[in-house]
Amino acid sequence: MTTRYQTGVKILVLSIKMTTKDKSSDITYLHKRIRVFKRRLLAKAKKSGLYENFGQKQVKILMDGFEYHDVTLSKPISDFNKWCMELKDTDL
Repeated sequence: MTTRYQTGVKILVLSIKMTTKDKSSDITYLHKRIRVFKRRLLAKAKKSGLYENFGQKQVKILMDGFEYHDVTLSKPISDFNKWCMELKDTDL
């Protein structure tokens, strides 16, 4: 994880480096990243509310870090993307 500063605001930039060829560990790691992103996004939404394109940076990070064309890896990413788009204020 690297830290970057932009106009005085601390922004965390997560980079995902995959070094393993084992698909089962890829899926496990992907689910772990999604759980972490969901927890952070929910905390952020409770603090500052929902906004347009909510969670799309995290979806992009997942798509770039994993083989999105692989069906077993693309389904959880698509489900996470759908969760981000359908999240409502009442769900918080």
